[in-house]
Amino acid sequence: MRGSLSQVVGSVGERLFREEQGLPSRIPSLEEVIADAHQEWLAAQNYFENVSDPELVDHAIYLLEAAERKYVYLLRQARTSDVHSVTGTI
Repeated sequence: MRGSLSQVVGSVGERLFREEQGLPSRIPSLEEVIADAHQEWLAAQNYFENVSDPELVDHAIYLLEAAERKYVYLLRQARTSDVHSVTGTI
């Protein structure tokens, strides 16, 4: 009983520390990270297509390229780790 109580207390303490530091209380799955990256890429595409200030075009291009590279990287990671539920297309 003593070991399990200390594990529970440690788990609660870790979760409280993570929340206090602004860290997620759980680690997201690879599928969730890929879905977030895909949304980030779509948002970057939308921003690029709608930017009207010439001074922001370079920034939009940078965001778009970075988001695309992140998404492609994560898709490759999923393929090499044999994650089958990822349905991303490039």
